[in-house]
Amino acid sequence: MLKQRLISAALMLLIFIGCFFLLPNIFFEILVMLISAILFYELRTLLNISRRQSLFYWLFSLASLVPVFAYNDELKAFGVFFALLACLFWLVLVPFKMQMGLRQPSFLKHSYFLYGFILITPMLYSVLILFNENKSLLLFVFIVIWIADIAAYFTGKRFGSIQIASHISPGKTLEGVLGGIVFNIIFVILIKLNFDQFDVVSGLIFCIFISALSVYGDLFESLLKRLAGVKDSNNIIPGHGGFLDRVDGFLPSLPFAFIYFQYVSLTV
Repeated sequence: MLKQRLISAALMLLIFIGCFFLLPNIFFEILVMLISAILFYELRTLLNISRRQSLFYWLFSLASLVPVFAYNDELKAFGVFFALLACLFWLVLVPFKMQMGLRQPSFLKHSYFLYGFILITPMLYSVLILFNENKSLLLFVFIVIWIADIAAYFTGKRFGSIQIASHISPGKTLEGVLGGIVFNIIFVILIKLNFDQFDVVSGLIFCIFISALSVYGDLFESLLKRLAGVKDSNNIIPGHGGFLDRVDGFLPSLPFAFIYFQYVSLTV
């Protein structure tokens, strides 16, 4: 299983490097749109909603993408709106849902048709806008989330004992979360040693915050999978499951990062 995971990860990394660094911007933008389409589909499957709700789900999800094609000059304004909407969702509704665990009130299901609009769309806008405004900042966010995810996995496997949400994801431990944060602190220090203009204080605050958020997104997706009674969001990526399983930490992290960069100066 580990070998399969490594091969899949290597292939995905090669595609990312090619589209992000080597090819014209349009290739990365197309890649983001294709992955987003898969994410909308996987999320719709996890929610297990009725046909009527499914219709509204796709209407709202697709309508939220119209500005990408029709209002390119005002894309940032739309991005801020969706990012703030996502921040509100993650700060207000998600804690309530996490606390309820598997005993979700039935009235919450009536809002499921908005989940694509609230979860996938803000991440999509954040990626596209940051990519066109400052690729270095976007890459910085990606690396922080990847470090948090990988370090948390291996640290949790080796030292994990204190579960942070046993009713949702028994494998998530406090030691894993702290491991992700520690490795990101090391990452920030290394950047500062090589780039004097880097704001180390803002960088540390940002990395700790994003590391915690990535775990938060992972836990929320685990809750959705437990409610749906499935292990993975899909099986499209050998050894990894679905794309939603791979970007769950990005769902809250990228909109928050996008808003953060609008109001805090961070040079990367």
